[in-house]
Amino acid sequence: MKYEKSATISGVFNIAIAVITIAGLCAMQYFFFSRPNIPMMLPVVVWAIGGIVALVFGCLGVSLVQSGGSWLITVDRNGISWASPNEKADKSFRLALSDLARVETRIRRAAKGRTKRSYFLITRSGGERKLSPNSGISLANVVAELERLGVDHQTVRVGSNLIVGC
Repeated sequence: MKYEKSATISGVFNIAIAVITIAGLCAMQYFFFSRPNIPMMLPVVVWAIGGIVALVFGCLGVSLVQSGGSWLITVDRNGISWASPNEKADKSFRLALSDLARVETRIRRAAKGRTKRSYFLITRSGGERKLSPNSGISLANVVAELERLGVDHQTVRVGSNLIVGC
């Protein structure tokens, strides 16, 4: 499996998320927080959290647009090669299949009963590398390809010792 994704496209997507976040905050301010019975602390907290989210996505987006280039990710019998165009957004690495002990999908509960998945490569020496979603690649597809190539896959619920699948 080979995957290539433009850093500029990913950067524009991140900038769009930042702009949408700010627009949402402005709409909340106008339609909801302008009511007289809203405690003053609520809009302050919402703006602080929303502002941090917008700042992170905006800065990452600008950094990706400025760096240019592309992610080049290859998963084959030799292993996984992850070349990032921007080392601040995502670290490049290479791992041979023989060095991989397993892939872990870690599931944790998020707001409103939703779940969040994170993907980790666990090496035979005990180290781990989190796969970053910054490239926009489907990390589930990377895991599926590694499984197809014979790498063990475990799904773990974070916060419990329950292993869902092996």
